[in-house]
Amino acid sequence: MKLIKPKGCKDYLPSEAKRLREIEKKLSSLFESWGYEEVIPPSFEYYEFLTEGLGRDYKKSVYKLIDREGEILSLRPELTKPTGRIALTHLSREPYPIKVYYRGMVFSREEPMEFPQIGVEVFGDSSICADIEVLNIAIESMKAIGIERPIVDLNHANLINEILNSLTEDEEYRELLIASLASKNLVLYRELIAFMNIPEDQRRFLAKLPLIRGKREILERIHIPFDSPAIENALGELKEITENIEFEEVIIDLGMVRKFDYYTGIIFELSNPLEGKVFGGGGRYDRLFGIPAVGFALSLRTLPSPIEDGRIDLLIKITEIRRDLKEALRIAKAVRDRGFKVLVIPPNADEQLFLKRKRPNTFLKLEGEDIDESKLIDSLTDGKASKEDNRAF
Repeated sequence: MKLIKPKGCKDYLPSEAKRLREIEKKLSSLFESWGYEEVIPPSFEYYEFLTEGLGRDYKKSVYKLIDREGEILSLRPELTKPTGRIALTHLSREPYPIKVYYRGMVFSREEPMEFPQIGVEVFGDSSICADIEVLNIAIESMKAIGIERPIVDLNHANLINEILNSLTEDEEYRELLIASLASKNLVLYRELIAFMNIPEDQRRFLAKLPLIRGKREILERIHIPFDSPAIENALGELKEITENIEFEEVIIDLGMVRKFDYYTGIIFELSNPLEGKVFGGGGRYDRLFGIPAVGFALSLRTLPSPIEDGRIDLLIKITEIRRDLKEALRIAKAVRDRGFKVLVIPPNADEQLFLKRKRPNTFLKLEGEDIDESKLIDSLTDGKASKEDNRAF
């Protein structure tokens, strides 16, 4: 038997599993404090539902399966569409706006093939209030998982869409332009615009477009040489949103596009400048389900560094099982009941290795003597309170 995992899959080792559960707990608590309720979509959906109205690149990333009745199913490649289906069916009688959150694994034919995603969606609110709320939650989410100064790159889907629609009616050419911007392949992007028969001022603007990035003040001086009311409306929305976000690291990035084709309003990405990684993003997608909708997700292909280390509070080593086991279990329960992490190891365990790896705050080796439980707990709490709730003994 070969103990080999499939290529592109990931094993979560204890420290990573702990970090992931910590992130889920923190974010679930945050979302619920804003009034969001959790939904859990299934791992499978109908392939046609998941891919309808989306680009070819999206379809290529989706795993297809055939069920016993011959229906084509798919493992969910993201959680927005399944969450929207739940909101529009099971929650259809709830008053708008419907505010829900989700967490779970998603699956893609790209590497990594499986990774956790957690996010929120708002259905039935077309106002800018929903955009601002989702952006604020996104910023708070990054801080909650230990990224103290996240960067938010903000753009508007209608800016890119209107510019590209005015340049070409060729859908394939348009998709190539979007793909080159999304992948930041500036060589390909500039080759594509070089062959266009357009006015020189538009060509110069397009050449600079991927590099137009700066603080919110940039909106006051930007000139877009395309005559479109939709572009003016998009710029107006960006200005209003940035005026209502009390966070300095909001960056206007006119060359930023999102992977999925369903966005119709603001779009944004969330990154950690210290690690140089994009951890998630979102935006408004009013046409996807035929109702106003906005949301965001953190796609945790890699986990951000932990806020705290993984050390335990008490390590108990049993010297003789018949004599010490009952005493060890009794002490461990008393200490755990006060919110501390306790690990009990048997006689044959290498205590020096455990001390090195687990770095306990207190080490107790049972060798037949009576243990003063109150004194032990006092030593863990400095004689003041439990770790969990600070209640005095």
